[in-house]
Amino acid sequence: MRRLRRMASNYADRQAISQDTLNRIDTILQQTPEGSLDSEFISEQLPPLDESKNPHFPATKVVVVNSDSFTAARNIRRRRKSVPVPPDPKENASGGSEGKIAVLNLASDAYPAGDG
Repeated sequence: MRRLRRMASNYADRQAISQDTLNRIDTILQQTPEGSLDSEFISEQLPPLDESKNPHFPATKVVVVNSDSFTAARNIRRRRKSVPVPPDPKENASGGSEGKIAVLNLASDAYPAGDG
């Protein structure tokens, strides 16, 4: 049975784990003839979606910004305070869109172990 590693508590440990992971990728690719770092989406290999299973949810507005996660979250919060949001009972039970803002901190291959 494999023992799980304890979470690294300092930068040097996280950096070592990150480098170890990157080193293992090369070894795995060398041992796997069909392995590749390249990827390609081939839409013809997927069947069309079954329209009868479409739940017909309302459209969602998606905005892509060139920003780090925390700056984007602060900007969302700032905009919420400066622009009044008309109550919409569909948004939530209290009649507005004032939910909490969550930030998902994604790992970065450009800055392993968070040094960036």
